[in-house]
Amino acid sequence: MNSSSPPSTPAGSSPATGSKRPGDTLQDVTNGKKAKTSSIWKDRGRRFALTVNFFDSPKAIFDNGAQIASEERSILRSCDKDSDEYKEWWEDLEDYQRRYLHSYKLLRELLVAQEPTALTDLTVWENIAPLLASGVAAEKQDDTSTLKRTCIEWLVQDLEDPLKPLNPTLSARSKKGRGFAHPATGRLLCPADMTWNETTRLELLNRVDSQDAPKGSVWPRLLYRNEEMNPNNPWEGLLQHEDLVKAAKTVLIRPSSATSDGGAVSGKRGKAANHGIQQITVGFLCYIASTLRFTLTSYEEYNLSDKGLDVDGFFTSLYDLLIDPEEQEEVERLLQWWNRRIFGKQSASHGAREPGTRAFFRQARRERNASAALAAAAAA
Repeated sequence: MNSSSPPSTPAGSSPATGSKRPGDTLQDVTNGKKAKTSSIWKDRGRRFALTVNFFDSPKAIFDNGAQIASEERSILRSCDKDSDEYKEWWEDLEDYQRRYLHSYKLLRELLVAQEPTALTDLTVWENIAPLLASGVAAEKQDDTSTLKRTCIEWLVQDLEDPLKPLNPTLSARSKKGRGFAHPATGRLLCPADMTWNETTRLELLNRVDSQDAPKGSVWPRLLYRNEEMNPNNPWEGLLQHEDLVKAAKTVLIRPSSATSDGGAVSGKRGKAANHGIQQITVGFLCYIASTLRFTLTSYEEYNLSDKGLDVDGFFTSLYDLLIDPEEQEEVERLLQWWNRRIFGKQSASHGAREPGTRAFFRQARRERNASAALAAAAAA
């Protein structure tokens, strides 16, 4: 599997332009509804960052994902997903293309439920896309700011001996001195396949910002429950480090819940409740791991294209594993573990609620809306 980055200016298919006036469907400028609609889509963008994909822009996901989804539909006309033909097609995709496809399907579900005309009217989509992107950016900024402070509080609580304070000290307000410059943060950022000791720390410190710096695709001890990778069973303890759980509780519930046992506290509304997030998703695991990894480093700016930080390599390699069709049995077990830790309950399939009879009504409504939108576009 390749780990190359997507093109800087994504190329792909766009929804057909309809005949509606700009903003007719997306925004009703009367009675103050324009501002309300903007707020709704920014809110959807925040949820999208948390649960689906914070790395790629919604526009890039839509443009590129639509094209890849069209190719997938063509393949599936003559075979199914268990066929060798489909598996070969999947493996031939670049890893970022697989991510686009997975994210596009979830973005499309959002649009069908909220504004199905965005799938057929370019003007509607072009109004929505920047609002979603604004919400994604705001969520990322909020969470990096919060975790910048709280993650150091955990380290101090976990590692500091009252009779022997951390030396050097770590500030919750500044990132100076983090990364491999400090044993506490360096230990968590050290590649899981390396033996952690002072010699390793100094070696890694000297490699920071050089061509020999650890790539994002080489995962750190932070991802593993016991901070070690078992090469014979690499799934063992993956994405089960307690600091990841603390970070997840901080973001989804509230910072004070990070060090509490059990799932969400009833009556205390956090982002999970506000955004209707009831299950952990693949996108969230990649989001929380990427964000906590960044907060432990000394980098001040969360620059997704920074070669030294290599968010691209880290996020891409992790996302690609978690959406791999061949790994879904392990992924499902991992999601169940996370749902017990965060929400105190079992997982439904891949982070979705048990459908029940009500789901048939929702699906029928979505299909009616989508059909009506397509008919309107064809008649225009």
